[in-house]
Amino acid sequence: MSSWTGINWTLNAGGVISRTINDKPDELVYNRMDIADLNQMYTNIFNTNNFTDANVLEYILNGHQYYDKKPDIFNFSFGNFSGSFYLDNNFNPILIKNDSNIKIEIVGTHSDLKTRLLMGNAFCIITPDGNKYFFGGEQTEKSYTTYTGHEQVSPNWITSYYIYGIDHPIKGTIYFDYETGDYNSNIATDIEQHYNLIVSSVDDLTDNNIPPLGLSSPEIIYNRINNSKFLRKIYSNENSEEVYFDTENGSAGHYIKVLKNIRVLKNDTEKQKIELTYIFPNTRTTSNRFFLQKVEFNRELSNSIQSNVTRNEVYKMEYNQQNELPNRFSFNQDHLGYFNGANNISLIPQNDFYGFSGN
Repeated sequence: MSSWTGINWTLNAGGVISRTINDKPDELVYNRMDIADLNQMYTNIFNTNNFTDANVLEYILNGHQYYDKKPDIFNFSFGNFSGSFYLDNNFNPILIKNDSNIKIEIVGTHSDLKTRLLMGNAFCIITPDGNKYFFGGEQTEKSYTTYTGHEQVSPNWITSYYIYGIDHPIKGTIYFDYETGDYNSNIATDIEQHYNLIVSSVDDLTDNNIPPLGLSSPEIIYNRINNSKFLRKIYSNENSEEVYFDTENGSAGHYIKVLKNIRVLKNDTEKQKIELTYIFPNTRTTSNRFFLQKVEFNRELSNSIQSNVTRNEVYKMEYNQQNELPNRFSFNQDHLGYFNGANNISLIPQNDFYGFSGN
């Protein structure tokens, strides 16, 4: 999939805490259960005939909304720092790999950390140099997974907390402003297809005359993002410099935005400009993917009368047969999912099992 700077390119600006929701969102459930809790329940049920625990265990195994069987994982990336953490049963952030001397806090004033996260949706990461990095608040994204023609298959809750401020103990605060996209943006991430059979008994497994139900229709898996965020501006009240990120709309279902240029202003005067040029197999709004072709610094400003402007610099990228790539989710792939140039009519491989003639 293409980012807003093209396939296989990313822009390291700002930062984000991304979240993998396991079972249910931590802060939305009545009770969080870990392995020790479940083992104790089993012991109580079999040793003491504790039917209350048996009922609770049934709720848990059936995915009851009030119980969470596994903590969520939070992954942070900003500047030179990256790592992962989870929230313990008291909602204290715990680093999974404690290889850096940083401190993570849930932002807010409420004494109960769970309520603090639920009300504020914000984290603060303090680095060894004393800088404080703030994530989330109003700069969050909700997302969930859905299939073609089906309801959502994962919770619709916050999965991204974007950086909104950096507090330096001496130099003040840097602010990050974001452009908010459409309420719902669908990004296709994968495709599935099934071959269905009717099997009514074990004996049927050896009967080659079972009438097949046939191929299912291909199902696209989507990541549906609510209120997508794209960095628009970085600024500080301590000086007059500002950095702007200008975007254009992308291709529905494949990429939401395309970064057009980055501008640095001082006292409302443009001091630097970085322009990005791309290759689109079709058009910007109809392609499946796109490629970064050129990055140019100060093309227009280098000819101006400003003597303090950095000279014009151009960086070009070349790709091997970028136009020969198959369409996303093409049927023309081998058993491992690699493009093979075949003319397949489905994702199901050739197979004579139960009379299936393959593709």
